[in-house]
Amino acid sequence: MKKSKHIYTLELTERQAKLLSWACDQFPRLIQGQDMAYRELFEQAWEKRCREAVGGHGMDKQWDGGWSTMREHAERLCRVIKKRFWGMAANAHYGIHYDDSADILWDIHRVLRHQFYVDRGDTSSTVDAENPTSSIGDEPLAVVRRMDVSTNDLATEVEYLYTEISKCVAAFVKAKAEKKEAAIARAQCLMEKLLVALQQDLSVIYNKLKNNEV
Repeated sequence: MKKSKHIYTLELTERQAKLLSWACDQFPRLIQGQDMAYRELFEQAWEKRCREAVGGHGMDKQWDGGWSTMREHAERLCRVIKKRFWGMAANAHYGIHYDDSADILWDIHRVLRHQFYVDRGDTSSTVDAENPTSSIGDEPLAVVRRMDVSTNDLATEVEYLYTEISKCVAAFVKAKAEKKEAAIARAQCLMEKLLVALQQDLSVIYNKLKNNEV
């Protein structure tokens, strides 16, 4: 896949960001032929129909042949789909590095997942605690910044980014001098990520200044 040449900023509400994270978690699993992802979609579709049929937010487990029958049909269909299109047995599935688009989407989910972990003040040792430092897919890690952060937090963040950019420039110059292509590529990738983060912070600062919030 051709690498992107442009950097984009997208402003989302909290719900939009969480739905995007969910989609970036779910769709890679579909690409990889993970039957659990398909089964979850089938179950959600059935449960939605069931709620609409019985009314309200309740769900009649005996509606349309019953939930257990639906689950059995869903699992059977998943096995057929996996075998027919991925050529895999029931308990097998692909993972990372199977498809680069899936890997890039998974990276976006990892970044958003950690941001939500930080926002809720979580300190548990779960997968959400992972703060990604390198990408799995063939694109730099996405950068997420909350727009409602305080001015003091922004000042600290900009100072940190300035320090990290200075380190990155030094590493790039050294790698160029030593003609180490891998190190040059790493420095370029990191620099891109840091500049995107700085750009987003400056955008927040600009909006605060424009609205006389500073």
